[in-house]
Amino acid sequence: RSRSGAESARAGALEREIRRLERELGAMAVTGAARAPAAGAALQGAPSPGDGDAVAGTPAPTGPPAAAVAEPPAADVPATEPPPAAGAMRRPADLARIRDELNRLLAMASDAVTYRIDAIGGVRGDTLLDVRLSGIDDEGRTIRTLEADSAAVRVRVQQDDILIDLRDGHLILAGRKAPFFDGRYVIVVGGDSEAWRISGLTCVMFE
Repeated sequence: RSRSGAESARAGALEREIRRLERELGAMAVTGAARAPAAGAALQGAPSPGDGDAVAGTPAPTGPPAAAVAEPPAADVPATEPPPAAGAMRRPADLARIRDELNRLLAMASDAVTYRIDAIGGVRGDTLLDVRLSGIDDEGRTIRTLEADSAAVRVRVQQDDILIDLRDGHLILAGRKAPFFDGRYVIVVGGDSEAWRISGLTCVMFE
């Protein structure tokens, strides 16, 4: 009985040590990415000027980090256009044009971390669908990736900045994936509101 108790105590101590190391590793990953925050990015939970909702920079993890999720290999399927959602534009050529123009405008920001839209799955009115976005440091390295079911791009003319409001998705940081806190992740970047206005992009909102 005493031997069984000693083994249980040892197993419990090992489990506590593993959890401690997981928390430390998660904190190191977030700290490393936060060394070069975007100049205009607000912290998690801080309200954006003129915006009642929380604006997120790099959200702090709560508890042990989620395990890395391996992406399944892409299946060899014919390159067919996905079925259109109600009211959504899905033509690949149109989506590529919108993505490229958005990236041209985002590249004009002088923040320490700039953002690039890697993929858009569709556009419904002023909402982007199935969006993948990467945060790039000044050496061209991807330091964070965000994937969301939908996103809205809002240009705040008075502040001369741009909000990218991502909904229902997750952050990939240092090989770990975590869902957006409260289902939302908002990026604030610098920009020239006039350049955005004359771009002619109908999926961009102005306020």
